[in-house]
Amino acid sequence: MEKNTGIQTLSSKESVLLARVLVFDMDGTLYQHDGINGGMSGSSLERSILENSKKFIIDTEGCSEAIAESLVGQGLEDEIGISNFLSKRYGITRADYFKVAWNIDPFGIVKNYEIPVRVVKSLAGEGKRLLLLTAAPKVWQEIVVDFIGLTGYFQRIFTGEDYGEKKQIFESLSQKYGASNVCSIGDQLTTDIIPAREAGMSTFMVTNPSDLEIITSGVKYE
Repeated sequence: MEKNTGIQTLSSKESVLLARVLVFDMDGTLYQHDGINGGMSGSSLERSILENSKKFIIDTEGCSEAIAESLVGQGLEDEIGISNFLSKRYGITRADYFKVAWNIDPFGIVKNYEIPVRVVKSLAGEGKRLLLLTAAPKVWQEIVVDFIGLTGYFQRIFTGEDYGEKKQIFESLSQKYGASNVCSIGDQLTTDIIPAREAGMSTFMVTNPSDLEIITSGVKYE
């Protein structure tokens, strides 16, 4: 059950069916991790990113493992994240860091994506304009979307390098397509639902990627 934000917009299967532009979140919406409660915390992805970050620092500075671990810890305290911390420290772009730290094989890490994939393909077949809005970096987005078989299904993709907060994208899409024509689909109330509603859009919140099956219930898949 969704928290009442005081913004009166549709938040149901009907909100998806009525919208012509659907904005999908990625992590937690199209798939889950192998971490705690299907999340990032404690996942293989989190461990791999931290290990790759440590190696990136050692290779860049030629420092000891202990110093690298200390710098990773400092980076995790940065309000934006370790990518921002290291980009300032080394005079590189965040993308330079992402290409190393997030270049990870999703096999065994990404799970519970079968239903979301079928739903996305079904909606694309109905002529919906599908967009992907994720806080993840481009390198991980491309790897995952290819792995789950959805390359080419999203007409536009926004990754973590493209914006500061998701509300910026929602406001832009609201102006471009008309808020009443857009629906945001995601699993995070504070980033996927509330800012979309504030931009006048309808929403569809999931607690598990399998919840997306509700959208196309009654549709037969070959």
